[in-house]
Amino acid sequence: MGGAFGSEYGIGRVKLDLLSRYSNSAKIAVVWAIKRALDPKGILSPGKVVR
Repeated sequence: MGGAFGSEYGIGRVKLDLLSRYSNSAKIAVVWAIKRALDPKGILSPGKVVR
């Protein structure tokens, strides 16, 4: 339907490998940048979206 992998419910720990398989490095870099901006100490849901 043209959507993005995991865009509605998130990725979580189970689907982390699928994220790198179905997404590209630029999208993953954006996720990292947002995560670092919102959670610079890495204390919110560690390991659930990005490793």
